[in-house]
Amino acid sequence: MAEEFAKLSVPELESLIERARAEIGRRKEAAKATLLDEFQQKLKSLGLEMNDILPKAERKARKTTGAKTKTVVAPKKYRNPDNHDQVWSGGRGPIPAWVTETLASKKITKEQFMADPRYLNPAVA
Repeated sequence: MAEEFAKLSVPELESLIERARAEIGRRKEAAKATLLDEFQQKLKSLGLEMNDILPKAERKARKTTGAKTKTVVAPKKYRNPDNHDQVWSGGRGPIPAWVTETLASKKITKEQFMADPRYLNPAVA
């Protein structure tokens, strides 16, 4: 495999990396969806719902830390021009699948994406 990489130019390697990142993003999203589905089926078989267990887990987490947590929501700076429901803050958490797919399909870097006015969310500007 190293011999195959040696034949590629730097732009080809960068493109390969971006496509690999997009594929990793898609696979992670698919794995999360599968896990959530399995989890919901297990809850249903027990006669439970997600709300039956999550509030308890949140209370336990607060008790162990002893500190009150305040959630700060980052503004959604970027928006998918094809689907305005898909937004991203541009920094916190993993890069959404729609962004990684855009990077791969347009063959651009994250920095180029963030500088492109087509992806800026006018609601934040």
